[in-house]
Parts: sequence; structure tokens; C-alpha cells
Amino acid sequence: MNVLASATLPAAVTSPAAARAFVKDAAPRLPVRLDDLTLLVSELVTNAVVHGAGDVDLHVGIERDVVHVEVSDGGPDDPLPEDADESGLLLVSRLAQSWGIRRDGERTVVWADLAAV
Repeated sequence: MNVLASATLPAAVTSPAAARAFVKDAAPRLPVRLDDLTLLVSELVTNAVVHGAGDVDLHVGIERDVVHVEVSDGGPDDPLPEDADESGLLLVSRLAQSWGIRRDGERTVVWADLAAV
């Protein structure tokens, strides 16, 4: 992935708002619908703050014809809450072209791809 913007945010209730502001600053360089990207990033960061552990890393970039977002934290192996159908991840699944979860060392990474416009 060609990373265009990265940020590290604390595991705090203010981090989703900071992530939205960060994405809006980076958006002019991204070929994607700003509202969809902002909402997706907000949901992923909220999930990391609520269900994860430690600082939250946010990376946004372009990979082929998609805008790729990765949010990672030091959370559990299975970051899906028991009520995943009621969580923001349901919204992520509807907004994203594709999304998933992987482990990267000690970090849990939730990623999502949005189709470029």
C-alpha cells in the first residue's frame, strides 16, 4: 500500500473525532467520497478505542484502484464484539468494498477498502 497519511492516536474518547479531522485534512489527496471515508475511519477508530488496548495507529493510502484504511491496536486476537451485528463493524461492512481483520505481531489490524471514485 502506498501510505499517504498516518497518525497515532491515544485510546481515548476524543480519538474518533481526531481521526475524522485527520482524514478530512488528507482527503484532498484521496479519490474517494469524503463522507464514506470519514464515517468508516470513525467507526474503525471507535471500535479500536472501545474494544482494543493501547494507542491506535491509523494508516490511509492507495492500493491499485481502492483507498485502503488500516486501524491497529494492541487488542485481543478476536476484536469482534459479541454483538458485532449491532456494532460499527456492520456499518463498515456496508460501506467498504472489502474489509477484514489480521494479527500483525502484537497488534490487531482491522482494514477496509473503499472504491476510488
